[in-house]
Amino acid sequence: MKKWLLLIAFCCAGLIPAGAEEPEDVPPPPPPPKSEKERRTSFAIWRAFSSLPEKERREMVKLQRTDPEKFRKVMTEKGEALLKADRDRLIELRSMVAEYISTADSDRREELYKKIEANVRFDYFKRLEENRLHL
Repeated sequence: MKKWLLLIAFCCAGLIPAGAEEPEDVPPPPPPPKSEKERRTSFAIWRAFSSLPEKERREMVKLQRTDPEKFRKVMTEKGEALLKADRDRLIELRSMVAEYISTADSDRREELYKKIEANVRFDYFKRLEENRLHL
């Protein structure tokens, strides 16, 4: 068994040429997000970028190449605005659900149910489209 492992190690050692190291001009990858807020914001930045029209997306790519700090600032603002809009929609949806639960009037309950269903359907298909674009 040891002989086989040595043979495999010897064969694999010849696959990597001597002195093959990473090029020095390649920057290291960014560190992973430190907090939950950074994770949400980075995902929101991706969502905001992918939802931009093609022309604006090209402009943002140019900005990323010329001024990375400004790009990060602009995209962070867009991502936070997207998160705020999501939070506002969720608050509105929760208030409709609370009203639906507490309302005894059947006509009002039916109206609220239709609004709740439309909001959930809209959010579902929006996320589905975002996932399709991501893939």
